[in-house]
Amino acid sequence: MIRNLKQYCEGTLNYSPFYKSSLPNAGAMRYVDLSMGAGTPKFNAYVGGQYEATVLTGSGNAGIYVGSGDRYVNRLTVNTTTANSIPCHLMLCDYLMFYPLIDLDSTDLQELDNTATLTRYTDGVNVQVMAVVTTPMAASVNCNVNYTNALGVDVTTSFTLISNANIGGIISSASTQSTATTANSPFLPIKDGCRKINSIQLVGSAGGFASFVLVKPLIQLALLELGVPNELEPVRQMGQMKKIYNGAYLNFVALQGGSAGATGIQGILETMKVEE
Repeated sequence: MIRNLKQYCEGTLNYSPFYKSSLPNAGAMRYVDLSMGAGTPKFNAYVGGQYEATVLTGSGNAGIYVGSGDRYVNRLTVNTTTANSIPCHLMLCDYLMFYPLIDLDSTDLQELDNTATLTRYTDGVNVQVMAVVTTPMAASVNCNVNYTNALGVDVTTSFTLISNANIGGIISSASTQSTATTANSPFLPIKDGCRKINSIQLVGSAGGFASFVLVKPLIQLALLELGVPNELEPVRQMGQMKKIYNGAYLNFVALQGGSAGATGIQGILETMKVEE
């Protein structure tokens, strides 16, 4: 934790550029997972054994790599040169763990393998869950998910997965059936965080496959004007600096306002390492 101005002034800065040349096109008012967009960092295919918890660790071109050791977000600058990206709400997340190849066409109970466990935010506090399309859906479907929350209690939550036919699109969730153009939450309706998912069962068949991903949201900002960078300095604008733990796999969840496929989002994530 940065406790005084001296620590801040003596911190070592690292600059991590990112450039997504194309984003998943889920249409207006739909959330997308930029980790499945082309560019730098590289495309994330959510490769792993079916139903097996798979830990994500950032290194090299896997996620926005900020170097070794714990760090803090000092500044985030994002820009776009294409009107298709405007407006766009961006949420920087640490992608922690995922369960691949969840069968959205099956009504059987899909029990998940939790041999692997969280390596960051291990208590599950404020950890969220999103479902990402890896093979296109054909319909919306009601769903029951049993998970272990941050209190160590197993809870079952029921909701609707809103149909998304776009690879890399996030399957928005709602408490009731909604239209595909409704901007619902990108996260499943869980309470008290999440340590792991135990099982998933669909009430009907929706077609396709999805990965259920555990993420820790860090900071948010919006792109509102073409060619005008937006900048966020957490220490100045939020009164605190968000910590990034060693091995963090960083990328963005985005809500695009345009109906056409967004392209050309780029920026720099500036992080600070301090002696604690």
